[in-house]
Amino acid sequence: MLVEQRETAFARRRHVFVFARYAQVGDLAVERRAQLRHGLEFAAAVFAGEQGAPNVAGQAFELLFHGGIEPQNEASFGQMTPVGRVEHGAGAGGEQHADARAERIEQCRFALAEACLAFDFKHAAHVHAAVALDLLVEIQERQAIMRGEASSDRRLAGTGRADQEQVARGVHARMLATTGERVLLAGCGDVGLRVARLLCAQGHAVFALRRRPPASGDGGIRWLAGDLASPATMGGLPAGITRLVYLPAPDARDRAAYEAVFLGGLRTVLAALDRTALQRVLFVSSSAVYGDHAGGWVDEDTPARPPGFNGAVLLEAEQWLGAQPVSSTVVRLAGLYGPGRLQLIERLRAGQVAVPRGRVHWANRIHVDDAAAAIAHLLTSPDAGALYLGVDDTPLPLDVLYDHLASLIGAPSPPGGPPPAGVGSKRLCNARLRASGFVPRWPDARQGYAALLGT
Repeated sequence: MLVEQRETAFARRRHVFVFARYAQVGDLAVERRAQLRHGLEFAAAVFAGEQGAPNVAGQAFELLFHGGIEPQNEASFGQMTPVGRVEHGAGAGGEQHADARAERIEQCRFALAEACLAFDFKHAAHVHAAVALDLLVEIQERQAIMRGEASSDRRLAGTGRADQEQVARGVHARMLATTGERVLLAGCGDVGLRVARLLCAQGHAVFALRRRPPASGDGGIRWLAGDLASPATMGGLPAGITRLVYLPAPDARDRAAYEAVFLGGLRTVLAALDRTALQRVLFVSSSAVYGDHAGGWVDEDTPARPPGFNGAVLLEAEQWLGAQPVSSTVVRLAGLYGPGRLQLIERLRAGQVAVPRGRVHWANRIHVDDAAAAIAHLLTSPDAGALYLGVDDTPLPLDVLYDHLASLIGAPSPPGGPPPAGVGSKRLCNARLRASGFVPRWPDARQGYAALLGT
């Protein structure tokens, strides 16, 4: 069903095919044609020595440069591989050579399609980029046919047929791998790594910057070495980055370290990226910008009054980013917990925790996986706003939370004592994040901790 819908949509858009549109836009047409000429010449070189192949390439070339591409002929470029394979793959001993040729030609085709698609999106004001995307999807579907995944009538070839929608899903996954966002995560620590894995699974090209990147890749993540506090190490960032997630971790807890990465590093990265390609910056901040509110509710409209240097620097970075000519989203995260973040549990076991009991002191938490999922969600949401609180559904009195955790691990309840320094009492509201369509997996920290501890 999905493939039939795809075919119908493609047929409807043939009359506004992207190449014909470029014939009407002056200099852009010249640049686009030069790009196509280079690609077709390369494809023709691959065909060199093959009977009939130059004619196929020549026909496609003529279609592009003389009178535009007519609706009945615009698929010629997409048919180059089938023609080459049928004409030259027959005969004893010819199948392996034909397969190798087909693979090389497919690579040429995809390189050209991807380059043209990138050009179209860059100049979206002059061309209907969705039409170019249709071309790429059509090429992907034809590739599925050539590999034997589907027959020309869009049914699986051979025995062991599956539902047609499985074919469509496979085609769509390959399309995403070619046409997804190009995302840079600057300061890719624990949270960033979780975000990167989610984005890779969605089919985006993900680049992750860290002072000391791992020696090997992780699920398709492309690691980069660089220190956000040292501008000299920040050269050579990838071209064409469309989304930036900025979530560094200072190497020291002092104002100078915070300013170096959250202010200096942010300016350095934005200066190094192509602003014409960059569509959104997501800045990961902290609820530390709010300070104490005597247990009152806090949301995105609550004025920020940071009590410490950390919140002050983060707020300054938020404000600087908001003044830049780029779409930006800030996520102020509450206290994180999750795998690898169980220091509180160990301190409870060791009897090193005290909790205020004379008056209620409110705590706010979010599971680290929910934090990563919220970041990935807002980064790619077309309707994301400027500011969100990243927190679960359930603020808890600190003594209620700590007593519950102690009971989970069989430790005594912590004694009474002063509230934690620098963390004001407040109840953070996630209504705006919820309204964006995000649903936390762990809406209550008590449930999240119980799952972590296997209880």
